[in-house]
Amino acid sequence: MEFFLTNLFNGITFGMVLFFIAAGMSIVLGIMGITNLAHGALYATGAYMGWTIASKLDLPWGLAIVLGGLTGGLVGLLIERVFLRALYRQPNEQVLVTFGFVLIIGNIILWIWGGRVRMQYTADWLKGAVEVGGISLGKDRSWRRCSGTSRTAPASGPWCEPVWTTKR
Repeated sequence: MEFFLTNLFNGITFGMVLFFIAAGMSIVLGIMGITNLAHGALYATGAYMGWTIASKLDLPWGLAIVLGGLTGGLVGLLIERVFLRALYRQPNEQVLVTFGFVLIIGNIILWIWGGRVRMQYTADWLKGAVEVGGISLGKDRSWRRCSGTSRTAPASGPWCEPVWTTKR
């Protein structure tokens, strides 16, 4: 039973991470009308930058999150302004250009950070585990699970009407 519950909680945590990546892609597609296949590569750019700031430069964890997010956002803004602005309402070309950026950004990440697996950086206050009902849960994953739930629950209530059913 302990094995099942531990894997259940870990699966929920991983699902939260995937949800945020997919939600970002949905927002970009829904608001801007851009099919951005490079969304994950932009996320990885911000994640690697945040990891470098926190683990290699020994700067605070919160600053690393902010600067990593800004880095990914600025790269995405640069791609949108220079390459995608002329491609609105051209879905085939959007897919080709953004897929090209998946390859380009992926190779830049390999060039800068290499192909070795990196240890996850964990803030000091998130190290360790919490005992819940005889199950040991990592504080970092518990924090991700709780913060993810608190951000997704308000957006998934019955008061949120799907965009495609609204009358314009």
